[in-house]
Amino acid sequence: MATEEKYVLIAKGGYLQTPLVERFTISEDDEEFMDSGDEFDDFDEYRNYVLEEAAAELEQKFADVLIVTEEEFNQIKTQ
Repeated sequence: MATEEKYVLIAKGGYLQTPLVERFTISEDDEEFMDSGDEFDDFDEYRNYVLEEAAAELEQKFADVLIVTEEEFNQIKTQ
């Protein structure tokens, strides 16, 4: 079974009019990972790439960005 991880991105400030919450899943079955050839050494490197790219896109708009696992997000919500 392929590894599948769920994340929540939270961004605010900068050029964003309102805070942004985006949920996404990273999987070994992702087409980008499957077709990457030698671009990524392993799934960990691919995951780090996806998370960095998601944050960088919003940071270019001067937003503050936090990415947590879905489990961490649910723990934060209940506190």
